[in-house]
Amino acid sequence: MATKKEWTVLYLAQIKNATDSRYFKLFLKEITEVKLSSKIEVIFCINFKLKYVPPLIKDSLQNQIADKDKFTTLILKLTPNGTNNNGFSLIKEIPDFDITCPEDIGMHFIRLTKSQYIAKKYLLSTWDHGNGYSIFEGSRETKGVSLTMRGLNQAIKIGLGDKKKMDLLIMNNCWMQILDTPYALQNSVNYLVAPQDEVCLDFFDYKNIFRILGESPNISAHNLSSAAVHSVREEFECAIKDFSVSAMDLAEVDSFFKTLNSLAIGLKQEMNINTGQGDVNQDFIDKVGYHFIKARRLDTGNRYIDLYSLLNTLLKVLPSKEARLCQSLIDGYKKLVIAFQTNYNNNSQDEWHRPYGISLYCPYSLPSSREAMMMPRIFQPKISRHIKDTDFKQTDWGKLMTDIDDL
Repeated sequence: MATKKEWTVLYLAQIKNATDSRYFKLFLKEITEVKLSSKIEVIFCINFKLKYVPPLIKDSLQNQIADKDKFTTLILKLTPNGTNNNGFSLIKEIPDFDITCPEDIGMHFIRLTKSQYIAKKYLLSTWDHGNGYSIFEGSRETKGVSLTMRGLNQAIKIGLGDKKKMDLLIMNNCWMQILDTPYALQNSVNYLVAPQDEVCLDFFDYKNIFRILGESPNISAHNLSSAAVHSVREEFECAIKDFSVSAMDLAEVDSFFKTLNSLAIGLKQEMNINTGQGDVNQDFIDKVGYHFIKARRLDTGNRYIDLYSLLNTLLKVLPSKEARLCQSLIDGYKKLVIAFQTNYNNNSQDEWHRPYGISLYCPYSLPSSREAMMMPRIFQPKISRHIKDTDFKQTDWGKLMTDIDDL
């Protein structure tokens, strides 16, 4: 029987255009240069258009497909080759693998890896673009389909079983540290590391992460997640310079969300929305909206605001019961967010007026003038389509955001 490793690292990546290919080529080159510990296994599942196959893995292709716009998928093992560099050995090629299908990911990648490369702990890293609610894109035959966090949760459960969680998930995908993500993954992942905003594809310094694994293969998932937060490159190839990234302990999600939902119920009662007891409290709705607007925003499209910033702005204006719930969430933040790094400037005297690791969708638009602040409601259709397919949308907080939109 094979010796159980300390960690098995699983990389799930998609390459669908020339830009992806260029960045992934750099990523693979770095990975071949790391010093592997004998206590670590590294397995890749790379889904790509044939026209963009990275040179380092081109020799692993077995199926000769004439249509270079077709996708194929390689399952590869990172293998020391006796020199200073590592190589890749082919485990399996799956031409019809669908990277947006939970069953394909769970059965053909995670379960396959777990059965052949047994470890005490498992790390899954996703590499691609993200929009806050989903990652990856379907092939030409399933264009428009993406992998939601509900789907990723399902894939992990299929792969590991109901009794085992992924010890650590590192997401090299934009916007994914939004409330919907930990809520969807709380039953399949122990620790989550992800950027709160838009980042470059070369965001994480994986050489440093592997250096840490090589020097300390017995490292806990808690400590490795913290180390990953601080393994961000000093410089990026793309024009994006500001970033915010955090690590969450998903064991704290249930308690945190219970309090957040209690706050939503209290706010809804104060707003008198759908209570059947007269007109809505428009003054209070506008007051809450004004403080949503004051919270730190993370993108020019005004979709996402920082949760910690919002809680601190609301704390000053809420009735006593809701204010206590708000303070409880602020206090619980440090248990949920165990590590955090940002290079955003703080343009306010308040230390919380910068990103602090978790975003949430904002149903209020940013007004162009002070007068417009009193009627600030808009729900962006593009995001709304994604929200409807998230578990978080069905929580009391998610329902409150929808109710505000429907007024």
